[in-house]
This record gives sequence, C-alpha cells and structure tokens, in this order.
Amino acid sequence: MQSYNYDSLQALAGQPITVMDDAGQQLTLKIDRVEKSRYDSVVWEVFSAYFMGDSQFRIPQGSYRLSHPDLGTETFFISPKSAVEYELVINRKR
Repeated sequence: MQSYNYDSLQALAGQPITVMDDAGQQLTLKIDRVEKSRYDSVVWEVFSAYFMGDSQFRIPQGSYRLSHPDLGTETFFISPKSAVEYELVINRKR
C-alpha cells in the first residue's frame, strides 16, 4: 500500500487507473488530482486522490482494487463525490 502515496499518485495525474470489484468487473478512471490535507505532517500522511469517470458507468461507495502498472494493485475504500468524480482518502502513520 505504500506505493500508493501522495508523491506517486501526484506524479501520475492525468493517467488512467483500473478499478476492480470483488466480482471481477473493471472500470477505468482517470487520476484527476491529489491534494494534501491540512493534517498532513512528518508523523501522518494525509491526502485525498480524486478520480474522474463516466456518468454512464457509476460505482457505489465501497472497497475496490486499484491497479496501475507503476503502482501495482491494492485495495482501497472509494467514495463517489458526484456522478463522475470519486475520492480516495489516505490517513496513515508514516
């Protein structure tokens, strides 16, 4: 999971990322932007990553496997922000 950090996701802004559910269904989203939280510190890594999709293919809030060739595959909790935008929040000790 440490490969999915602020710097690595920020560097991939604009690139596609694959989202997979437990049934094996896949959807491609675009890494839109990555924003550090005001709570980010030397002790805690806190940021949000935002992904853009297509309004015709929506996914509900839940845990999904994210996959990118540079980052590998990890499971994260993703929430929809609108019909086309999704948010991943990372809050972990460094």
